[in-house]
Amino acid sequence: MTSFDRIYRQRTSRIPWHSGAPDVELIDVVRRGIVPIGRALDVGCGQGTESVFLALMGFRTTGIDLSARAIGKARRLARLLGARPTLRVASVLDLPLRRASFDFVNDRGCFHSLAPSDRSTYLREVARVLAPRGRLLLRAFSTRAPRDSRPHRFTRPALRTLLAERFVVQWIRLVPLLSAAGPPAIPVWACLARAR
Repeated sequence: MTSFDRIYRQRTSRIPWHSGAPDVELIDVVRRGIVPIGRALDVGCGQGTESVFLALMGFRTTGIDLSARAIGKARRLARLLGARPTLRVASVLDLPLRRASFDFVNDRGCFHSLAPSDRSTYLREVARVLAPRGRLLLRAFSTRAPRDSRPHRFTRPALRTLLAERFVVQWIRLVPLLSAAGPPAIPVWACLARAR
């Protein structure tokens, strides 16, 4: 059982990172057509809120998470709302997916949970499964977040440098991240990047 499975088992109602709604940044890039409808991968999808949103918007969506319990909750949500994303237990560090099989990768808090030694592997795997010029929308804790925000926080330049290893960064902006705890929101970086 993963540590995430233990959290999902012990906390039956309030998972700290679960807001119950897709983030405004994701809604915005989809609504404005910045990310055209296509094939989407939601990494660290948790209970499936954003995977289900993308599927309902017309994306052919795959959501992955390390936690089998989270995937079970995501499947229940998809059934409840009549969405049909593919939801599976998998690691972003070893994606069981074909090269260039997605136009868009969505990450709401997966990257900042990785050990520093795993960041290059994450970027390599995400770049591998993205089609040429595919987009990555990533949300990660800012250094403006409270010091007890776990596990990792980033400055804007540090995040830009990390992403530049595999991506062309289009924008990075500070946004509020809502959670099950409600206000106040935690400041995170929202980053949109394009595969090289």
